[in-house]
Amino acid sequence: MKALSAEPEFLKTIPKIILNNYQILKRLRNKKLTKVKRTQLEQLKFNFKYITSTYITKAGDIYYFCFDLGYLHIQNDWVLLVEQESQIM
Repeated sequence: MKALSAEPEFLKTIPKIILNNYQILKRLRNKKLTKVKRTQLEQLKFNFKYITSTYITKAGDIYYFCFDLGYLHIQNDWVLLVEQESQIM
């Protein structure tokens, strides 16, 4: 009979990644930045693979959220930063 093991490691690491992403978005929004380069987020160790939700507009634009803070990929290498309280309600 196989012994029960501890929780898988991803249950610890993924919440940390999402929290880090959130803190990066919050820091940039507190600086009143609304547009940043994707490379700037990457340099801050933002991980684009992990989010909490998405919102798709009628025009087909996809906003990616970490709780109430999110982003939209716009022209070239730019990312629009947004805040949307309805993502946590």
